[in-house]
Amino acid sequence: FQDDEPLFDDDPPARSAPPPPPPSRTSSSAASNSGTMDAVPMEVIDVMLRNNIDVKKCFFSYMQSAGALPPRVDVRFTLEPTGRVSSAGVTQAQFAGTTLDSCLGTAIKTIQFPPTTGPARKITFPYIFQ
Repeated sequence: FQDDEPLFDDDPPARSAPPPPPPSRTSSSAASNSGTMDAVPMEVIDVMLRNNIDVKKCFFSYMQSAGALPPRVDVRFTLEPTGRVSSAGVTQAQFAGTTLDSCLGTAIKTIQFPPTTGPARKITFPYIFQ
């Protein structure tokens, strides 16, 4: 701030238009088979963020025993039309069968999602710690 600069600008700077939204990602068998990750539905993200205390406990316990968090952990779970999670586990091989895998599986199975229509859905939810 300099003495010769006005405190308020009578003519605010012109604002550019917001960028267009990213293209929506649709689920397809080609995308699933190619190894790319389908978009996680917003409803799932909302529920995961609101019900994450047990998930946090899993990562806290892991951090205490390992000394640090891994950069990324992907959890794959099956969401039934009732809103119940029927199976859940970490996808990375180095965590398969570990206490982190079982803890996250148990924690995510306790989360109740809103009921949906259609068949059960497999969802991969990434936890990124970078």
